[in-house]
Amino acid sequence: MFCEWPELPHCGRAIHRLLTVGQEEDKREEGMGVRYPFFQTVSIATESGECQVAFCRDISNDGIGLMHRMPIAPGEVSVTFTSRRGCVTKVSVRIVWCRVGGEGWYISGGYVLSVPTVEETESEE
Repeated sequence: MFCEWPELPHCGRAIHRLLTVGQEEDKREEGMGVRYPFFQTVSIATESGECQVAFCRDISNDGIGLMHRMPIAPGEVSVTFTSRRGCVTKVSVRIVWCRVGGEGWYISGGYVLSVPTVEETESEE
């Protein structure tokens, strides 16, 4: 039996409103180039030696957006990406802002300073 879903125009308006707010926030974070959604687990190490698992939210040629559980002070950090195939890429980033993202999460953004190492490791798959 074929079942039609009722039209829910209020959902479309709500999603549009969420996207509009997100785009307005993105415009306030200009200066990081064209950003591309890039959701991947990363490791962040601060200059003080503190390390935490986090998520990359987006990336551009010169910037990165992160999501993490602890605040990060502006300054230089090392962000490590590890692919499923074992490729490890460490990126030096200057965090320029960090704010509460909601419910124990923080979001931050920074400029990519350098990509010092790319190492091939054995895959555990």
